[in-house]
Amino acid sequence: MARKAVSSDQAPEALGPCSHAIVAGNLVFCSGMAGIDPVTGEAAAGIEAQTEQALLNLAAVLRWRPIAATPALEMRDSAAGLLRLL
Repeated sequence: MARKAVSSDQAPEALGPCSHAIVAGNLVFCSGMAGIDPVTGEAAAGIEAQTEQALLNLAAVLRWRPIAATPALEMRDSAAGLLRLL
């Protein structure tokens, strides 16, 4: 199955060799997003604002045209799993 790395200029740059998402067939695998404003490069103030910004960043990636036509089947929140460990 062919894979394509996807990035959005409407989200903060992915760190290191990562991309925002990988499209493989009709599947889309998104990486985690930080609550960083893509314009200023600064983290939003407070957990609520950072969470909102992270979701806005994820939405920007998912608006990439070929991804936008793919229905979402499942989303996993790894942060919830981490919070249970604290």
